[in-house]
Amino acid sequence: MKGLIRDASIAKKLCLLTVLAVFIALSLCYGAFILNDIATHRAATLRQIESLASVLGRNSVSALEFDDRDAATETLSSLAGQSAIEHAVLRDGQGEIFATFPAKLPASLTDRRSEFLEVHRPINVSRATSSIGAMENLDDLFADDAATQALSDSNGTDSPSEATTIGHLTIRANTNEIYSELRGRTLVAAIVLVSSLLIGVSISMYFRHSITMPVHNLVTATRAIAEDRDYSHRVTKLGDDELGALANAFNAMVGELETQQKHLQLAYEELEQRVERRTEELATANADLQREMDKRESLQEELISASRHAGMAEIATGVLHNVGNVLNSVNVSAITLVDRVKNSHVQTVIKKLVDLLTEHKDDLATFFTSDPRGVQLPAFLQQLAVHVEAEGKEQEDELRAMMGHVDHIKVIVSRQQNYARMGGITEDVDLVTLVKDAMDLNGASNMKYGIEIKTDFDDVPTVTSDKHKILQILVNLFANAKQALLASETATKTLTLQVRSEGDMVSVSVGDNGVGIADENFKKLFTHGFTTKKTGHGFGLHSSACSAKEIGGSLSVHSDGLGKGAVFTLRIPAVSEAAQPV
Repeated sequence: MKGLIRDASIAKKLCLLTVLAVFIALSLCYGAFILNDIATHRAATLRQIESLASVLGRNSVSALEFDDRDAATETLSSLAGQSAIEHAVLRDGQGEIFATFPAKLPASLTDRRSEFLEVHRPINVSRATSSIGAMENLDDLFADDAATQALSDSNGTDSPSEATTIGHLTIRANTNEIYSELRGRTLVAAIVLVSSLLIGVSISMYFRHSITMPVHNLVTATRAIAEDRDYSHRVTKLGDDELGALANAFNAMVGELETQQKHLQLAYEELEQRVERRTEELATANADLQREMDKRESLQEELISASRHAGMAEIATGVLHNVGNVLNSVNVSAITLVDRVKNSHVQTVIKKLVDLLTEHKDDLATFFTSDPRGVQLPAFLQQLAVHVEAEGKEQEDELRAMMGHVDHIKVIVSRQQNYARMGGITEDVDLVTLVKDAMDLNGASNMKYGIEIKTDFDDVPTVTSDKHKILQILVNLFANAKQALLASETATKTLTLQVRSEGDMVSVSVGDNGVGIADENFKKLFTHGFTTKKTGHGFGLHSSACSAKEIGGSLSVHSDGLGKGAVFTLRIPAVSEAAQPV
């Protein structure tokens, strides 16, 4: 049944809805009227019987007093004109039958079927007034019940003497007239119901055309577009109601779909070109990176050889240490870049997209309008383009970071080559920016090992000093802090950076919660060749302390002991001072 209603046309559903609404409304109204009529008729009949019993009781007082059964029977025979009265029984004070109507009663007087109404009334007499006037015309009783009731009330209050019950009167009436009248009304109600249903169906059939025709036009147009791929098809608007608005929206959607199909093809071709260009750029960048790394390795070997031949072993060692720190960052960036290129799913997604479009090349219109994947394809291509652009931006940022590492290596090498001939070049340095640059040089490595960086930078004045010496010191401190954190078993590894102004000095603190420093190692910490690391050479802190003195500053350390981390503080004068010997 539910399937039949669900699959029926809108016109049939509207007709069925109208019929049901009319039928239910009229049925409820009829039911309410019937119940009300039954209650009203029963109450009216019961009041008539009670009034009749009151009058007959008063008229039977004399017969009961004088034991005149014939007079009592004649009094009850006045009920012959009442068609609803089944029978009446007058009993004396001892409960014996005194008179009846009709003269021959039914076999059983105890029949109390639900369709009968029965009234029992005692007959009382006051010994102070032993006679009560009788009403001769009972038809007048039914004409004026109010008068009868008034008479009853007056008779009941004629004397203050005590009343005595001398008999009982029982009157039983049937309800045939009530239900006969209801059957007639039911027939009329049925005729009205059928007529109302026919009128409702006629009205619904008249108005359903204005509702179902626009829907039918939409269905026809949709099928035509899906089957014939004719995007020029439009729906005729029949009115300015909601269905008219739906027709306008459908026409606009079809026009936009035709435009989007053209744009989608163009976007697909452009996306392929961009992917090809990006692939070529990445391949070129990787080749350039490899060549640069080869050059750096060659340069490192040349520096070692030059230092040995020139007798500058310590300088060469410092250069190699600094270059090695930077090369580690270059290596991390290169690995990160290669992993991103390797793990990129862009080419795979594009191949799947091409396969999907090739699969549906013969029914693209249906695919774009009916298939859930085709409907979502324009939004997906837009997201893919955004992803490709973001991925390219990330790779470009990584390449720029690598270029920064290479430039730093060039400066280190160039400065050491000219060390014997000239001092370092001083310039105005924004220390906060320089600390951030040093952080960026190690940023990828920190992210890789899950190191949390906390910064606390004050507004400090610009210092005039050797920018690349400061950068070299900071890179060394960051590298040492990272190694201390990696060697620690601390769950949360934190690197804390602070920049403070201290009078005519500016300080940079690099703290960690790593392995800490033993008390016996403090005096040897900045000595050339001293190290606590298995793979260390003891050049980094010594070189950094020497560079700090060369720019007129100092490098100090504080630690509460093993397992409690360490804090290295670099202090730099606001104005560069002459280099001092180590």
